[in-house]
Amino acid sequence: MKRELLKCMSKIRVLRALEHSVSCRNYSAVYRPPNLHDLPRRWLTLDYDTKDEIREYLSWQMEEQWPVMSRDEMKAAYFVNYEDPQTAQQTTGPFPYLFMRLLFNITLVGTVTLSLIEYKNDRRRFTS
Repeated sequence: MKRELLKCMSKIRVLRALEHSVSCRNYSAVYRPPNLHDLPRRWLTLDYDTKDEIREYLSWQMEEQWPVMSRDEMKAAYFVNYEDPQTAQQTTGPFPYLFMRLLFNITLVGTVTLSLIEYKNDRRRFTS
């Protein structure tokens, strides 16, 4: 019974994304896409599950051709990926990049300098 229920639920998930209705014995579900109209204004008031559903729906929509997407979907996709305040707080800016670049350059210059010093010392030792 549980195995049949799990199979049914997996079918529902697959068909849910395709916006078809599916019935499996006594279970039926119809997927309705989330409301994306005026999403930036409502974003902070939405609960975590709704935000997650919107992200999942938009990532699924972005796999298709962009001209097929509605204007609200395009705006919502841009907002969720680039303007989401929670995502913006997580980005650390250019500091790690600059730090790693500085560390790499210091290591590179130090290695080249040490190689030149050792080269001079070896030349002096073996030429005399």
